[in-house]
Amino acid sequence: MSDRVSIYNIARTAGVSVSTVSKVINGQGKISVATAGRVQSVIKRLNYSPQQRRSSCNTVGVVIFHAGNKPFGCSFSISLLNSISEHLFMREKNLTLLAGERLQSFNSDELFCYCTANSLAGLLVMNLPLASPFHEVLLQSKLPFIQLANASAGSHPANYVTSSNYRSTKEMLEYMICLGHRRIAFLSVICKQMESHMERLRAYHDAFQEHALPVSSESLLDLPDASLDTVSNSLQKLLAPTQKPTALFLAGENLEKIPQLLPGLGYRVPEDISVAGFMNEKEDLGQASDFSAIRQNTAEIGRCSVMHLLNLLDHPEEKVAEEIACKITFGKTVRRIES
Repeated sequence: MSDRVSIYNIARTAGVSVSTVSKVINGQGKISVATAGRVQSVIKRLNYSPQQRRSSCNTVGVVIFHAGNKPFGCSFSISLLNSISEHLFMREKNLTLLAGERLQSFNSDELFCYCTANSLAGLLVMNLPLASPFHEVLLQSKLPFIQLANASAGSHPANYVTSSNYRSTKEMLEYMICLGHRRIAFLSVICKQMESHMERLRAYHDAFQEHALPVSSESLLDLPDASLDTVSNSLQKLLAPTQKPTALFLAGENLEKIPQLLPGLGYRVPEDISVAGFMNEKEDLGQASDFSAIRQNTAEIGRCSVMHLLNLLDHPEEKVAEEIACKITFGKTVRRIES
C-alpha cells in the first residue's frame, strides 16, 4: 500500500470521522465495539501506520507474561532482559516493557492498532503460556514478533528463539543413568503451562523408555510455586518412602536452591542423594562449577532474538526457528552408584 495512505483515507473507507479514527488508534474516548472493530479492520487491511512509526520504527515491545509472579525476581528473566536491552541499544533501538496479561484480551486487530498507536516496530514475547490463545492472536495480527525461550518446532507456526531444552535434558539424564541411577525424580514448577518445561518432561520420559526403566508417578513432582516452604515440604514427602529416589533432576532454574535445602533435611549431596538440573548462569552457589548443571545461554538468546526481529522488519515473509545450545557441566553432585 502506498505511503500516501493517511488517517483521512482510513476515515473515508471506514465511514467515520477523522476524530473517531484518532480515538481508536490512541485508545481514547467512548467508541462502540462495532465502530472500533470496523476502523481496526480498515487500518490493518490498508497497512496504515502513523508517520512517526513509519519514519522511525525505533521501539521494540518486550511482552512479559506471568508479571504477577514477579518476573524481575527471576534471575533468568533479568539476564535475558539485560541481553535484549544491550543489543537493542547497540542498534539504537528503544525498548518498551509490556505486561502480557494486559494484552491477552486483545484480538488481532486490536493488538495491531495498539502497536501502531504506540509506534512499536515489533514484539519480543517472553513466558507465553502453552495454552494461551495469544499465540493465534500474534499470528493473525501480522506483526513482526519472536517468541523467546519457550517454544519448540512441533508446537505452533510461530517465530521463535529457544534453548536446547529437550537435547540438554536428555543428555544430562543419560549421564545420570549411565552412572547407575534408576530412580530419578523429576521436579518442576507449573510444568504444563510452559512449553520449555514440557520439552524437558518429554526428554525425561524418552530417556527412561529407551533404557526400559519404569516411570513412577510419585517421582514426578510439579509444584505450584517455588517457595521454600512448598519445596521443603515436597522434598520431605518425596524422600520419605523406603524406595526413595537416588537422584533429583531439577527441571527449572527456580529450583536451584534445593541443594542448599537438602542438608537441613538430613541429606548430603552427593553422598546420600545426587542432584542435577537447570541453574541460572550467574547465581553464586559456592562451588557452582562442581554442580552437574544445565545453563541456558541468555546472552545468546537475547542477541539472536533482537537480530532476527530487526531482520523481520525488512523481510516479514521469513521464518525464524533457532535453538540455542545450553551450557552443560558434569560436576560432582552426581555420583556413581551400584545398580
